[in-house]
Amino acid sequence: MNLYQINLELAYLTERAWAFAEDNDGIIPEDLAAQIDELELAKDQKRESLACLIKNLKADAEAYKAEKLAFAKRQAAAESKIDYLAKYLQKDLEADVTDKKKKFEFDHAVISFRSTKTAVIDDLTALSDEFVRVKVEPDKNAIKTAIMGGETVAGAHLEEGLSMSIK
Repeated sequence: MNLYQINLELAYLTERAWAFAEDNDGIIPEDLAAQIDELELAKDQKRESLACLIKNLKADAEAYKAEKLAFAKRQAAAESKIDYLAKYLQKDLEADVTDKKKKFEFDHAVISFRSTKTAVIDDLTALSDEFVRVKVEPDKNAIKTAIMGGETVAGAHLEEGLSMSIK
């Protein structure tokens, strides 16, 4: 039985118990009280099991995160080595590149060169707005602080919620 089913059954049994108690001087049958107690215990056990499952999943997520960071470091190191070796190879081959020879063929690799054009920024502050991208995002901490300090912030409001902690 899941928590939803337990809560439904508890509501039904509690309603029956109150109805019976009204008709019998506040006395609830032992079997009905035992069923309610049993469901309350099952509910607590289910809640504890869910909390333990959440703790285990958090530990798994942390382990995955640590592994992801380790792989990210290894990936960054490999990409850095690729950049270094590619630049090293390009510098060596550029001396042999001519208008007629822009391709080098080997048994297991083919290296070719083509002309490219790249925009180089000499002074970012000298560029007009049409050539600059700006990412705009709200500063939620500043908004929260302002609203909590009594200011009105157009386009934003605070919502109250609950934060659950499992240890």
